[in-house]
Amino acid sequence: MSRLALSYNALDDGAIVKSFSTLTRLRYLNLKGNLLTQFPEAVSLLRMMGNVADEQLTHMEGLEILDLSKNNITAFPEVPNKLINLKVLSLTHNGIYTLPTYMTSFENLKVFKVASNPIEWPVRLTSVQRDMANISLEKSWEL
Repeated sequence: MSRLALSYNALDDGAIVKSFSTLTRLRYLNLKGNLLTQFPEAVSLLRMMGNVADEQLTHMEGLEILDLSKNNITAFPEVPNKLINLKVLSLTHNGIYTLPTYMTSFENLKVFKVASNPIEWPVRLTSVQRDMANISLEKSWEL
């Protein structure tokens, strides 16, 4: 399976379980319009040294497109893990206030959408903006 669309299914944080991370051929994951308050653990798992069960997981290394828009996510994970491999990341219409400094390490990211979030300005993403083909930050704040 290379594409999985689970949009508008009222999925909460416990719905996307760790076993999702074993979907090695998954390239596109659409979780738009659910009830998520954080990045799904299967997408942002930290590979822990010495933990055999965790080492066996692939952590969705092939994931290229992730749509988490129209959820209730308020923050990025503390560490990016396999998110850095993404080419497209859509987080529009959430409750994100800040963008992490590790965003500058997302070398493959071409489309980054965070419109309609209460992001605190100024956002310091100059090195990322230079390499991205499409960045959507408009209407990400309230006046």
